[in-house]
Amino acid sequence: MPIISAGSFALSCDYQDNLTRILPPARKISTFFTKFWDFKNNIKPKWSTAFLYKKQENTEDCFWYINALGTGSAHFSLHVKNTRVITKAEDLRMELNSKKRTSNCK
Repeated sequence: MPIISAGSFALSCDYQDNLTRILPPARKISTFFTKFWDFKNNIKPKWSTAFLYKKQENTEDCFWYINALGTGSAHFSLHVKNTRVITKAEDLRMELNSKKRTSNCK
């Protein structure tokens, strides 16, 4: 009998038999972002760095997706050279306004 779950999208639930998800698994979200970071055209260069903003209050699905992107063994964090986790809004604001910013395009 399949188990239907809205909360089973973390990496630990990947490739589980008899698990029906209401939302896509974190692996698919991670793969999407990895391919997007790799994509390159005349208006977007290939990116190699990322900031992950982990707010203190998140919905459960967002919590699991962000954790999957930031996990050291996840496809995204293995593929993106420099992933920095930011947990405070003021740190994010400072980083985005910094002239020495290391993320993607300025």
